[in-house]
Amino acid sequence: MERLIPNSQFKSDEILLEEKQFGVNLVQSVCKDILDENLYDLKYNAARCKVLATELSERMRNEVRAITASKYKVISTVSIGSLQSQLNVESRCLWLPQSDSFTSVSFKNSSIFAIATIFWISID
Repeated sequence: MERLIPNSQFKSDEILLEEKQFGVNLVQSVCKDILDENLYDLKYNAARCKVLATELSERMRNEVRAITASKYKVISTVSIGSLQSQLNVESRCLWLPQSDSFTSVSFKNSSIFAIATIFWISID
């Protein structure tokens, strides 16, 4: 059976997939570290958590921009809530699966939970 796509195309697709997975793992690690170092002993306070969620989202966006190629737009969201309450978090983003990606990380201590979602979208 004849291949419609040459072997070199498959190889470059495999390399792209490996690079993409490496990027996801790196971004996930950076964002997890940010949540861990900023929230490890935080007690829930609605006003403080609102400000902190914005600050952490901005920090994640800046750090992800520093480690991803400049051809990506980085979008980040952070939600922080009390462990006693329930929350459903959804995120949507229009992208091309071949070039764009996202990751999500979570954190929990005795008082709060946090969910961060980061998208990086190619602007080429």
